[in-house]
Amino acid sequence: MGTILKLKGVGKSFGSQQVLKPLSFEVGEGERICILGPSGCGKSTLLQMVAGLLRIDEGEVEIDGVSVERGRHYIPPEKRPVNMVFQDYALWPHMTVRQNIVYGMKRRKTASDEMERRLGALQSLLKLDGLLDRLPAQLSGGQQQRVGIARALATEPRLLLMDEPLSNLDVKLRTDMRGELARLLGELSIATLYVTHDRMEAFTIADRILVLRDGGIDQMGRPEELFDTPASPWVAQLMGYHNRLEVTFAADAHGKALAADNREAATVAGKGGPAPVPYSQDVALVAGSPITGRRMTSADRSASGRDMTPADRAASGRDMTLADRSASGRDMTPADRSASGRDMTPADRSASGRGMTLADRSASGRGAMLLHPDVISVQENVLPGATNLLAVTVTQSIYEGTNWRLIVMTNDGQPIHLFHSRRVDPGTILTLHLPPARTMLYDIPASDADG
Repeated sequence: MGTILKLKGVGKSFGSQQVLKPLSFEVGEGERICILGPSGCGKSTLLQMVAGLLRIDEGEVEIDGVSVERGRHYIPPEKRPVNMVFQDYALWPHMTVRQNIVYGMKRRKTASDEMERRLGALQSLLKLDGLLDRLPAQLSGGQQQRVGIARALATEPRLLLMDEPLSNLDVKLRTDMRGELARLLGELSIATLYVTHDRMEAFTIADRILVLRDGGIDQMGRPEELFDTPASPWVAQLMGYHNRLEVTFAADAHGKALAADNREAATVAGKGGPAPVPYSQDVALVAGSPITGRRMTSADRSASGRDMTPADRAASGRDMTLADRSASGRDMTPADRSASGRDMTPADRSASGRGMTLADRSASGRGAMLLHPDVISVQENVLPGATNLLAVTVTQSIYEGTNWRLIVMTNDGQPIHLFHSRRVDPGTILTLHLPPARTMLYDIPASDADG
């Protein structure tokens, strides 16, 4: 598969405010990448820079093997092999559907017979039969969006840019359209960069998801990778892990850390596909109860850059690998010392999350546990020797059609949301089971914990 879009250390600032930190990633031929993140994180800015509507401050943009911007070299938007679908459709109100669709082709002096061929194909593909002579004001929101997509596809771009194209539709139409759009983009097999703040929209459409936060990439991978192995608490919450609990990493009575220092790389039970990002099992104390989970270390969080070259990592500001630093003569990191067999200091172990001793944990043992409501179960009959159990008190039961949402409270006053098959009276004490493979544990830096 060829590469259609390549960003190398691309950054952008407005005055003293850095909107996008240097970013590096690629979009393959026919690949659909969704840029997911909250409002103000730089999603639309990134799209406009790729389109050429905004100049980049640093780095390089390459489209279909051609450098379109680097330093003073700049190819304007109309000469780039891209087209864009806007959030507000941006249709010419005085033009018919036909005139809107063929506008770009006329500007590029496409032959008349070729224009008619493309128009007919798009009319059929996007279900625009009987609409070509209407004005935009005579169309529904969904029809206007399909016209906007048809206009963008008419010039046969190598890269399609879509800036929250479904956000102006009502909930039902948006749900219907995202499935239809995923089918359409799959049939067209056109490289697409798609901006959204809707997780389910990204899951439906994307081959890979790029999570953008505060102008930087938090994680990038297939939807199932982000859900199974969220690299940070923020990504976990974005993936639906809405329960966040404060925890303390534990040590046993003999003073030995309970962390399983053997790094596991087996897939989560029932999941197939390539090997996931490795993780450490660890034990955290929640309201005094020991809970085993997957501890996402600093090595896990950098895993999204594992395929990057040394030049890419240097350009994007990401941590360089041991081989990079060894070649460049830079100082070795704690991870380097661990990989090279050198003794790690407590600070090293704290930074890497590996093999921390009791003394280390006493200094930095606070953390966060993230849980998805769907994976928590109520244990009606607790068997002897059962583990990963947590006693809670029900505070509220809410009927949601097919099940009940229970809001419960731990003994130290932390709320948890979960789903259950029946109503449970407030004040009832329940025992929850938290599956280790779905219990995400994260270190909290001392500065964050104190704040």
